Amino acid sequence: MTEALNPQAVFETVARHLFAQSRQALVDGECYYRTPDGLRCAAGCMIPDEAYDPAMENKLIRHVVENFPQVSHLQPVLKLLQGLQSVHDDNNAWFSVTTMRRQLHSVGFDHGLDTDFLNTLSFTSEE
Repeated sequence: MTEALNPQAVFETVARHLFAQSRQALVDGECYYRTPDGLRCAAGCMIPDEAYDPAMENKLIRHVVENFPQVSHLQPVLKLLQGLQSVHDDNNAWFSVTTMRRQLHSVGFDHGLDTDFLNTLSFTSEE
């Protein structure tokens, strides 16, 4: 679990997830941590299956981390997850690979993380 809380590892895991999934995790137009068809948002992909609770839906990641003890281990990377969740939730980020990369580069830069790997990622549908 220590590796998972390393900010660089979290950043890379979430970025790779977003590109592989290639679309937002939406239910009735709203972003969800988990959708019935198996999609996950940026923060949702960091919530282990055994820790997920449907009551987390429609709540900001800060509220989830503060009010669901089973995910309190995410506290050290909360600000990073908030930034990544904002990218996922922004419809414009999904407009193109370039836009997604640009937004993720910005989050990485804000957190002092290496973003070079982003240049190797593409949406699954564009590979």
